[in-house]
Amino acid sequence: MSAGPQRNTDLVPLDERLLYLRVLRAVIAAATVLDATLLPHLLRKPFITVAASALAYLVVCVLAELFCRLMQEAVQEMIVTFSSIRIAFIP
Repeated sequence: MSAGPQRNTDLVPLDERLLYLRVLRAVIAAATVLDATLLPHLLRKPFITVAASALAYLVVCVLAELFCRLMQEAVQEMIVTFSSIRIAFIP
């Protein structure tokens, strides 16, 4: 491995891919509800169950995203705190 600068060879940045994944999740939930609306005679469960499941899926996705962001900020704060404590107590 070289010590020189590393190039980013990604065609699409990771943040942009995550945005596409979030949009895809919303589209899948919307398509499920739309399909249940347009073809109610093919449903095995009541429409309200399908719509509630799609909504619950989106809520879980949003909560997971928020939890990851909060944990990332908390971990970053802990790293800064511990590194500053270590620097302060080095003899």
